[in-house]
Amino acid sequence: MSGEELVLELKNRNLNLPIIVITADDNIDTRRKAQKMNAVSLFRKPVDGNALHDNIKWILRECSNGKNHL
Repeated sequence: MSGEELVLELKNRNLNLPIIVITADDNIDTRRKAQKMNAVSLFRKPVDGNALHDNIKWILRECSNGKNHL
């Protein structure tokens, strides 16, 4: 299952989860697809672990503040 297929499946199950895209293919098409999926962020491989960790903490903090959409 691709990342795009996973996002569609989550939406079909009415699961509104923040999406972080991690890709080795950082180009305009990938960024457009991420935007279309309403991704919260996009990271290029190899991923900076600290940046990803900070991003996840930010997402969790925003969600705990009652925000459904980031």
